[in-house]
Amino acid sequence: MIESMRLVNAPCFERGGVGIGSLKQFNFFFGANGSGKTTIGQALAAPLRFPGTTLTWERSGEPLSIRTYNLEYVRDVFGTAADLPGVFLLGKASREVHDEIATLQVELKVSATQRESLATTLGDYVAGTGALGEISTLRTELTEAGWLKRDQVPEALSIMFAGYRGNKARFLQQVLDVASENDDAYEEFDLLREEAATVLDLSSTRLDALTHLNMDISTGADGFGLFAVPVVGSKDVALAPLINKLDNSDWVRQGRPFLPTASPRCPFCQQSVSHELTVQLSEYFDARYTDQLDELSRFGAKHDAMARRAREYIDKIKPLLLAQVDNDALELSLARLDKVLLQNERAIKNKLDQPSNIVKLEDLQAEMASVNALIDEANERTRSHNALVDNRAEAHQNLIRRCWRTFVRGVLVADITYYEARIGGLEAARESLQGKLHKKKDQEVADRDRLQKLQTQITSSQPIITKINGLLRSVGFLSFHLAESRAATDGYELVRADGTHASGTLSEGERTFITFLYFYHQLQGVQTDTSESPTLVAVIDDPISSLDSDILFVVSTLIRRLMGQIRKEERRVRQLILLTHNVHFQKEVTYIRSGEPSSGRHFFVVRKRAGQPSEVIPYLGKNPVRTVYKSLWDEVARAKSSPDESSVGLQNVMRRILENYFRVLGGIDDSVIISQFEGEQQIICRSLFSWINEGSHSIIEESEFSPSGMSIDAYLEVFEQIFTRSDNRGHYTMMMGVELEVPDGAIPIEVGQ
Repeated sequence: MIESMRLVNAPCFERGGVGIGSLKQFNFFFGANGSGKTTIGQALAAPLRFPGTTLTWERSGEPLSIRTYNLEYVRDVFGTAADLPGVFLLGKASREVHDEIATLQVELKVSATQRESLATTLGDYVAGTGALGEISTLRTELTEAGWLKRDQVPEALSIMFAGYRGNKARFLQQVLDVASENDDAYEEFDLLREEAATVLDLSSTRLDALTHLNMDISTGADGFGLFAVPVVGSKDVALAPLINKLDNSDWVRQGRPFLPTASPRCPFCQQSVSHELTVQLSEYFDARYTDQLDELSRFGAKHDAMARRAREYIDKIKPLLLAQVDNDALELSLARLDKVLLQNERAIKNKLDQPSNIVKLEDLQAEMASVNALIDEANERTRSHNALVDNRAEAHQNLIRRCWRTFVRGVLVADITYYEARIGGLEAARESLQGKLHKKKDQEVADRDRLQKLQTQITSSQPIITKINGLLRSVGFLSFHLAESRAATDGYELVRADGTHASGTLSEGERTFITFLYFYHQLQGVQTDTSESPTLVAVIDDPISSLDSDILFVVSTLIRRLMGQIRKEERRVRQLILLTHNVHFQKEVTYIRSGEPSSGRHFFVVRKRAGQPSEVIPYLGKNPVRTVYKSLWDEVARAKSSPDESSVGLQNVMRRILENYFRVLGGIDDSVIISQFEGEQQIICRSLFSWINEGSHSIIEESEFSPSGMSIDAYLEVFEQIFTRSDNRGHYTMMMGVELEVPDGAIPIEVGQ
């Protein structure tokens, strides 16, 4: 059991904390509305709700589970079945199931409307509406543009359209696939057409590579150096100075063969030639001279042979080169080579004719390298050609791919650019709408599944109806009983004493009463929740919201029955904490009948004070609630002795005394009494009796007027004079002279009938 509690950070009370104890088996808290009783009940149910609040349990036992009956319990347990007037639900689980069912049904309707709106926005692809329609139109425009521009592809490459000619959908997909795989690079159709001649011509064969043009005559060749120096006879002959002076060595060499024929005369001057001149001429043109001439002749012959072979090779490969390389570049290179060859041939002939001349031979390496570069270019193309021939299938596919790339990124460049600029936003909108639509459909499926599962959880209310009606009969309550709803499986209906079903909403008192019966029924049940302890603490906060005597009797009887079960430990409840504002209810519950023990009961008063936090006054085993009329006089006496500590609604207290004594019991006309006062006192007297005429029998609310200290004295004075001037001074003296039986004069006031 709970021994005590400390209430911290709770409304109505000191924030620093209020201690409440000691608690027994039965604990009764009495206080006016707004004094803080509900706060105490909430703290008992969930101490963590008010940080710092603690419960102290018996040292010998483990903490018990706490079940609380209050307004929050009523809200959680009692529910109205949707669209079923007069039908209500009991039980938090049942209400939650019905609330969730109702929510799901609304959400499914809303979801269906939203789904239709999304579907409309998404549109129809075929009909051309919405985002899908815009995409369809854009794709159709691109298809038609590409279909019309196919004739811009050379006939030799039209094979690229094989498989697409009769199917525009496949054609468009190919265009889009090529566009997505290639940015903007493409080749010229003319080059592709040349390649197609090899790839697509099944009769084409491999080509042989060309060898380089090789002319091995260079500056290092034998005889090359003689062209740069004069070739003359021996300088040791006496005739040599004359020949050198005349620089006619070549003339002498050319005329020398005529000397033997004209001998003994000179073939030129016809004079006799001496033997000595013949000898000198022979010695001048010695073996060295002859060898040099032979070397020059051999070089000339070699050069002629090389030039002839070069021209023959060029004539052989020229057609192949013309098919592979730039023709202008080839012609220019060959012309330069032939020019150098001709220059060297003339220079060699000149040297052989006049050995003493100095001539220059041009180096052939630059021209030969230029021709060989073109041969290399041709060989590279030959290798590509041979690769195409060797891999004709792969080359065919590669050519087709490149043709498509050129067609899409060349011929269709404007159309595909326009398409790509618009399709991104449309596709994003489509994907977003489709995603939302799919999500909405998935949610609807999940909601329908959940709705079906919830509907299977709805169980019959008949067992609970039987139990609660049994409770009502056991205490003789016949004003109404519960019946199973004919419209909802786990619903309830209220049947009046005459057998009619309630067609409207239940009154607040009936709702409170029915939920209390359900709470009591739960206390009687066996343990089903494993999170609860086997035994319980029952906290009941103001179970009486109506002053109907039948209901008050039933509730008080059931609570007294519960107290008997606690004493005997017959059920799960081991401790009761009851909070109420109703005097009659408190008296009914706490009345000790013959044979009942009075032990194990503690009483507390929750008292609200004007402008100050409420306080909890322990009375331990003494019940502070007495008769209403006597309690009213006690409050007036308290105000008389301590005006600053008077309770809220003192004028209402005095009004109730005057009403009971003068009008209900005495039948005295209030106008007679009012006429005996004058001035301000008459105003005060009239106001007290005006309250009697206009007031009600309801409980004092905390919003009622609380007078100042000065006005309290004035009202107390008029109140006393009313009894004095009406010849009832003895009654006033008797009631005010009774000694208050409360500690420190702090007794609660309850002004109910």
